[in-house]
Amino acid sequence: MADDPAFSILFVDDEPDVINALKRLFFMENFIILTARGGLQALDILKTTDTAVRLIISDQRMPEMTGAEFLEQSREFFPYALRFLLTAHSDAETLISAVNKGRIHGYVSKPWDDVDLRRLIRGALREQDLFLKNATLHNLTRKESRDYLQFNRQLEKTFCVMDDSLVLNLDD
Repeated sequence: MADDPAFSILFVDDEPDVINALKRLFFMENFIILTARGGLQALDILKTTDTAVRLIISDQRMPEMTGAEFLEQSREFFPYALRFLLTAHSDAETLISAVNKGRIHGYVSKPWDDVDLRRLIRGALREQDLFLKNATLHNLTRKESRDYLQFNRQLEKTFCVMDDSLVLNLDD
């Protein structure tokens, strides 16, 4: 997870001090850190990045588009990325919209507690790792099951069972 910088995290905020604080907070986590000063710039980054973006933290109130709008559009590029809304002004309607449209994993209030934010992000990434591993195992199990059924059908074509004795089917 955090020891493998094979994926990126994206911080989106129009305030440079917030971006810098988030970068400092996660610097030692060994992520590839991407930053954007707004939703449009962040969408451009998502379109062109070469690494998988596993986590996006976006401010809600920004020029051009809201964080909820950006997070909704970000799903087009990285549908399985974890999304967090960062806001100093939380109202129920905004949060409901972000959950429903942007499929956010959670929201963080400004100012945040560094320890709590790190714990929240690490926990979400662990949960996502388990989800991805489970999906991989599920797909492998389905493939193995299909392969087994195909092999079994081939055996049935080759051999027939008649009166409890095995007979070679030479018709094929």
